[in-house]
Amino acid sequence: MAKTIFEEMGGTYTQVGDYLLPDLKLPEEEQQPIGVWGQRHRRYLKEHRRATYATLLTSGRLNSYLADIDRQAEEMFLRLVKQMAEAEGVTEQLKADNQMEWVGRMNNIRSRAMEMVNNDLIYARNPAACISTSVETIDPPKVFWKYYDLYRRKRISLSEYAAATGLSAFAIRHFLKNVVEKSPKAIEKPKQI
Repeated sequence: MAKTIFEEMGGTYTQVGDYLLPDLKLPEEEQQPIGVWGQRHRRYLKEHRRATYATLLTSGRLNSYLADIDRQAEEMFLRLVKQMAEAEGVTEQLKADNQMEWVGRMNNIRSRAMEMVNNDLIYARNPAACISTSVETIDPPKVFWKYYDLYRRKRISLSEYAAATGLSAFAIRHFLKNVVEKSPKAIEKPKQI
């Protein structure tokens, strides 16, 4: 009997009853712990982005992708809580003076930060556009510069900027903070598309 294409490529079969089943297995992937943010994102992918989920699963990159999303979400959450607490004057002194007020205000801050993380990262339409905050040297994509001048002149809001570019508000804030503020030349001369 002639070999099948599968056998010619090194594939093997296993006899199960009267059937020959191909020996298929997923590529090996290093297992990393996935926290609550990664689990929420996995559930979102399974329910609403099935093709992306299947692609990541069959390529063996699902676990590392979810671990990265989880890490980014946790960093973003902690940073937002810290920044909002400082901006609203929620300090250790308030905690010592009036514990109930401190708890109420911190719960409010944590809820808002959680909603921002969920909106910008976990349930984002294109989570690949959400970049890691630890990568400082990434240049903004061309679409970022297309609407940058309108945003700088306050002709469009951050949400309109995000909708027009397809980037998350988190990614846009990252580019504004780490790229534009650090290089004034970018403000004077935006990159041409």
